[in-house]
Amino acid sequence: MYLNRAEAYAKKGNTTSALADVNVIRTRAGIPTYSSVPAGQTLLNVVLDERRLELAFEGQRKFDIFRNKLDMNRQYPGSHLNGSNPFYTVPYTSNRIVEYIPEQQIQIQPNLIQNPD
Repeated sequence: MYLNRAEAYAKKGNTTSALADVNVIRTRAGIPTYSSVPAGQTLLNVVLDERRLELAFEGQRKFDIFRNKLDMNRQYPGSHLNGSNPFYTVPYTSNRIVEYIPEQQIQIQPNLIQNPD
């Protein structure tokens, strides 16, 4: 809840309230709090980085990145490697990020049209 509200405050430009919400999480975790936005970062990046740490391994990162019209940086080795281009960035405009409508739902409602490939 705090991180959702912090993201909303960041998008509205309310630095004080966004950092206050992030600091609630950081205080609970016993790590240093922010008094201002660190140099070289935006307020939204601070909030998204905190979400990344707090919600690690819960599968939220993809939605956080693409919802904010940011590109997914996959420029590191790992299980996502494919062919001759093992390091890549997925732009938020790519069709690769579109979720398929489950086949069962299409069978139930024949007027549904599958999302593009």
